[in-house]
Amino acid sequence: MDNQHNKTTKSKTTSETKRYHSVTYVPKFHQQLEGEINSNQNITLAYKSNNTLSSIFTNTKSPIDSHQQSNVVYEITCKGSENEGCNKVYIGTTKRPLGVRLAEHEADIRKNKNSTALAQHVLASGHTADLTNARIVDREKREKTRYTLESLRILQKRNVTINKKEDTDDIAAAYLLCL
Repeated sequence: MDNQHNKTTKSKTTSETKRYHSVTYVPKFHQQLEGEINSNQNITLAYKSNNTLSSIFTNTKSPIDSHQQSNVVYEITCKGSENEGCNKVYIGTTKRPLGVRLAEHEADIRKNKNSTALAQHVLASGHTADLTNARIVDREKREKTRYTLESLRILQKRNVTINKKEDTDDIAAAYLLCL
């Protein structure tokens, strides 16, 4: 029985307390349940259905491709080179569509710009970043919270991350327990 919807009222004519319980309607079972409940005259059952409009129409929108999503914290894996595997990760954040940010990473590497830790790693080691399989790890519209999540994710994977220490300077390690 669903106790959130239970209500207790006192009858004006008697001092007995009457209880109301909301339960899901199950065909055939409700008759057996009512028979048992009727022996106790202080309880009244109210039947409800689990079929609600929100349960029927919750998935009406088409999913958005991950490269079109914005306000995200993302993870890019380094594939290494032909001779060696790497499997280190780069954690980043963007408020713009992820595909735009990934194209910037790709351009930085192609133009030999050392503007991010990812580009520095790829250019110094000769490895390849797996930009096509970048993974969204968090979604957050609030900028400061998104930066905090990015720092926490970097700390969480500190043994395999490409990111620099400066990316986590303003975060307390105690927050790691929240993830």
